[in-house]
Amino acid sequence: CCSYIGAGGAGHYVKMVHNGIEYAEMQLLAEVYQLLRYYCQVEPQEIAGIFKAWKEAGLASYLLRITADILAQKDGDAPFIDTVLDKAGQKGTGSWSVASAMDLGLPSSTISEALMARYLSGMKDERISAEIKYNLPRQTFSGDKQKFINNVRDGYRVARIINHAIGFHLLREARSTNEWEAGLSEIARIWTKGCIIQSQLMGELVVILESGNRVLLHDDIVEHLQSSTPALKELVAAGLNAGYSLPVFSAALNYYLGYTWGQSPANLIQAQRYHFGNHPFERID
Repeated sequence: CCSYIGAGGAGHYVKMVHNGIEYAEMQLLAEVYQLLRYYCQVEPQEIAGIFKAWKEAGLASYLLRITADILAQKDGDAPFIDTVLDKAGQKGTGSWSVASAMDLGLPSSTISEALMARYLSGMKDERISAEIKYNLPRQTFSGDKQKFINNVRDGYRVARIINHAIGFHLLREARSTNEWEAGLSEIARIWTKGCIIQSQLMGELVVILESGNRVLLHDDIVEHLQSSTPALKELVAAGLNAGYSLPVFSAALNYYLGYTWGQSPANLIQAQRYHFGNHPFERID
């Protein structure tokens, strides 16, 4: 689970991006927990069982395993998770990853939203006051619960792929800029053991990245996302409509929708900049 990446602190940079991906992976699991616990009215120990089943369905990861273990724990007669304050700290690597992506002119959608979610969680007293003042309704699910849980599983799988693609895009550009020795496949390989984001997906990415393709342009990934993205759309639409914040799920879906459309609305932004500030712009011809 180690390898030489390159000179000039390259290994530190790779660990930083690892942590950025980790932020989003943790937030995705938090959002899944929120949907299952409060929208679907599933108790923590039952969610633990659901996560254990997901491990056998191609979603095995260190984070999924420990999350199942946490949700299965009791504090007396109460779930242990209910004794933990809902304020998440961070030591800087997530914000550094976002800052580096900005320096390189790259989107870090899932990572940056996971970071913002942690910042928002820190506003505990203000959130309590806002909940009292706004008194927004939070709906609960009615319908085929197992079908919805399966949609959450499939949407979670898609969002994880997109999050990893964003992280490896950042590594690709940093590697090119700094002329590292290790390739992306080798970086994925050292992340298959001994790290927080080790997972079955990471093992699959070792092979995918060997092809030289960008993750979301690899034929196997394209086929999978085409078939599974409807589940991501359904869970995001249902969750938001029911009153639950899903920042990383939403960011993953927005990234996917923007990435897969050759005509963005950025031409209007260019025209606006030209109009109010005489900024230069390029014509399509």
